[in-house]
Parts: sequence; C-alpha cells; structure tokens
Amino acid sequence: MGYIACCMNTHEVSQAAPSPFLFSSPKGFALCLHILSEHLPYDVYDFEIKGICKVLNHVDLLAILATGSGETGFLSTLVISVVPQFEQQMK
Repeated sequence: MGYIACCMNTHEVSQAAPSPFLFSSPKGFALCLHILSEHLPYDVYDFEIKGICKVLNHVDLLAILATGSGETGFLSTLVISVVPQFEQQMK
C-alpha cells in the first residue's frame, strides 16, 4: 500500500494579490469602446461591447442574434478588442 505525503507552506502572504482587471466594469467597457472606436468606421452597439467584455473576462457567452443583426460584426469586434491588448503585453 502506498502513502502520499503532502506539505503546504502555511506562512501568511504579506501583500494581497492585486485583483484582476474586469472588462465588465465601467472602466473595462470604456476601454473596449475606446479601442473599437479607433479601429472601426462605425459605432458599435452597447450589447456587442457588453458581450465582448464578458468573453474577455473568460465567461462563456451564448449570443442569440437575428439574421442581419451583426453576428459577423460581433466576432470581428471581439478580435479587434483583443489584438491591441496582446500587442501591449508583447512590448
């Protein structure tokens, strides 16, 4: 019979970890809107930005949209929102 020994370091962390940036916050919404307005020649609907913010927060999203209401635009705005963030991290 085998035994598994487990050790945990129980010392307290002196500093709290910073909270992650939430794109679903007003600040995150404004950031996505700013990025999209720089890269798109048209205004993006609020529901698109809200959905993008949820996806950027790693929330699974099921968007049900009528034909012609911007399904492709929704995906392209997601990509446009993500690319500048990756470029910033690569610097």
